[in-house]
Amino acid sequence: MKKKQDKYGRKFTRCLFGVTATLLGLATGCESGDFAKADPDQAVVEAFLHAGRAALVSINQQCVYEREDTTFVQPVGGLDVILSDLTDGSHELLREDSVGYYGSDRIIAEGHSYRIDFEYAGKSVWATTTVPERPVNFRANAESLLHTERFSDDTIRYVTYTWDNPAETFHLQHIRHMESWTTPIYNYYGPRTKTYTPSVDTTFQVNSREFDYYGRHYVVLFRVNQEYVDLYYSNSSNSQNMTNPPTNVNNGYGIFTGINSDTLILKLY
Repeated sequence: MKKKQDKYGRKFTRCLFGVTATLLGLATGCESGDFAKADPDQAVVEAFLHAGRAALVSINQQCVYEREDTTFVQPVGGLDVILSDLTDGSHELLREDSVGYYGSDRIIAEGHSYRIDFEYAGKSVWATTTVPERPVNFRANAESLLHTERFSDDTIRYVTYTWDNPAETFHLQHIRHMESWTTPIYNYYGPRTKTYTPSVDTTFQVNSREFDYYGRHYVVLFRVNQEYVDLYYSNSSNSQNMTNPPTNVNNGYGIFTGINSDTLILKLY
């Protein structure tokens, strides 16, 4: 299976921002009734510290209702956000790249622990996380996959991905169509990305009928921490009550977590 430097996996970190915003029901809008007691004085943090990539943190105001059927979100600018590397003892003030987004040229290191600190609404908001190791021995039994519309078992084409996971840590699969052109397999333009459920499994199988486009696809294997898994499964098991979603952010909501990844390429024809 063709493997690329994991700049592709790092490129997809922003995809997880959207996933987590959906899980929280906070950063991009809420369903009516989810946050009847929303507190605008609670900051919502989203940060995925991806090994090998520069740090990026999103900070928003908690979702607030003006009327029963109206919600809005407000990025929070003008904060002094400190990112500390607890492993090497360094720290820095993050720059504000745009309203609510705070970044750095610091490259996140695998295995290092980090802490974020800032003041918001008279409270000290902080969180810590450790960046996990890269997925080990990520491999596949094929580099390409033939699409078929037949439904007999002997014609279904599969590719099987495997990796080592002796410590039973959580992994998350993400697939993205990588071509600049789009040739749909069916008579509609479906999603170009697909993200799967985090698990401790060591194998993952895809068949041709799961894809909407011909061409090359990135297949990214993320290693994720428990705080991400807790948020994911809390929403999955109780999607109608996210008033108190799980969080590892003290005096706030959201998630501050480390991730790592490896990337393969699959061609569908």
